[in-house]
Amino acid sequence: MVPTHGIDCRTVTFPTSCRECGSAIFIFMCNHGSCVLFDDRGPPWPLHDCDVSWTRGLVRTHHDDGSISVPWKNGITFIRPGSDFSIEPPSLDKALKRARKNYVDPIRRVAPPRSGTRKLVGMLREISRNADPMKAFDLPDTNMARAMLGRQWQQPVGRITIHVDDGVNDYLESYTAWVSASLIRSKRITTGIPVAVVLVSVELPYDDVTWFCKEFDPLT
Repeated sequence: MVPTHGIDCRTVTFPTSCRECGSAIFIFMCNHGSCVLFDDRGPPWPLHDCDVSWTRGLVRTHHDDGSISVPWKNGITFIRPGSDFSIEPPSLDKALKRARKNYVDPIRRVAPPRSGTRKLVGMLREISRNADPMKAFDLPDTNMARAMLGRQWQQPVGRITIHVDDGVNDYLESYTAWVSASLIRSKRITTGIPVAVVLVSVELPYDDVTWFCKEFDPLT
């Protein structure tokens, strides 16, 4: 079935790599399962024109409008015009040219300030439901050490990483935060889904700070 769109359709743009040539690209996707690949983010939004021979081992679905869809990642459907599949030119030269280009990492980590709150909508890129803050902070796993950390550390916690596109910068903002394990327990919470979060800056011993997720809401 070709993915459909409606009033509840939400879109997200995030970086990935081409399954054929390995070059850095951007994937523009919606929560209804369709996506488009771009070489760069922003006007004129150049489509990623690459060999689709990697689809030979996958199930290709032909549609009445002449397009062909194949599976991508995380349940996403990749749709291209049928003409893209009829030629499939060698992509080695294109891959080598792309590899020679100077590439700047489009993802930048956002460090927490001494205090503050951020309300964000982004893509869930990493999730760990069982994390060990005591080991991460190099503290002894004792009641006294946990009490020194604060109330939010008296419960099972996990960690998440979210990539945010603010629509202004030419890079994605990356936030890694601790989160109550109860907020990410559901099996439907997986990497690759859009989420809304509220992050707060939390002070740690030894004059350090970290992000802690106060609110977590999957948007699928």
